Amino acid sequence: VAGRRANVSGGNVLGRWSHTFSESSDMSLQMYYDRTHLTDPVPASVVGGGAITLAPAGFLVDDLDTFDIDFQHHFHLADWNNIVWGLGYRFTHEADANAPALAFLPPTLDHNLFSAFLQDEITLRQNLFLTLGTKIEHNDYTGVEVEPSARLQWNATPKQMFWAAVSRAVRTPSRIDRDLSEPGPAAPLILLEGGRHFESETVIAYELGYRAQLTSKLETSLSAFYNDYDHLRSTITNSTLDAFNLPFPFFFKNDLEGQTYGFELSANYQLLDC
Repeated sequence: VAGRRANVSGGNVLGRWSHTFSESSDMSLQMYYDRTHLTDPVPASVVGGGAITLAPAGFLVDDLDTFDIDFQHHFHLADWNNIVWGLGYRFTHEADANAPALAFLPPTLDHNLFSAFLQDEITLRQNLFLTLGTKIEHNDYTGVEVEPSARLQWNATPKQMFWAAVSRAVRTPSRIDRDLSEPGPAAPLILLEGGRHFESETVIAYELGYRAQLTSKLETSLSAFYNDYDHLRSTITNSTLDAFNLPFPFFFKNDLEGQTYGFELSANYQLLDC
């Protein structure tokens, strides 16, 4: 399969209906269908510097159908609540013709994703706003996932704004995390497998920011962030060695954690009057 190129094709159709009830209330309904086809050349699986071939080269053929529907409604509750809420559903049907050196098990998988979200922007004072929200999802791998967020915005002057935010986000397992097999099950030795109990990766994100219109032509923004990651993807060896004293296969697991932090500074200057 050396030198062969991947072949990708497909198409999609999208429909959206929007309706305005009043100046402070509107809704939208969107439906989406997508069909993709992938033929991907997969090289042979070899060990020992190429001396031993575990599985020959071949092609991975993947057909994916995705149906998605989303509903969103925006309205005001009294003068100090600006509310947005919505519901969503996504269904995917994936059928794979596995390559000898790369497989997804089971080769055919139906997956359901249900979601709902609610966000309320609360006016605490004329220049102080608190935004609270959460997104709730249910997927077939890990069940219910909750992603809350909170944001405080203070408009110190008409040209200066401070804000702070904290939120939780997840990366739910993919087919690679759970269902991968390298090479395929017909090979005498499996090198890497997905983790059957792989969990969602999580992050708690903290942010502080300042934005200002310094002059009629110059505006600037400064923000600092700290992200705390947990349950990140790792690989572990087989707990018991096989008959040849090899640690294979490796499995995906959630044994890593980490942090990132830093700041961002940007400025925009308008060179010419419009």
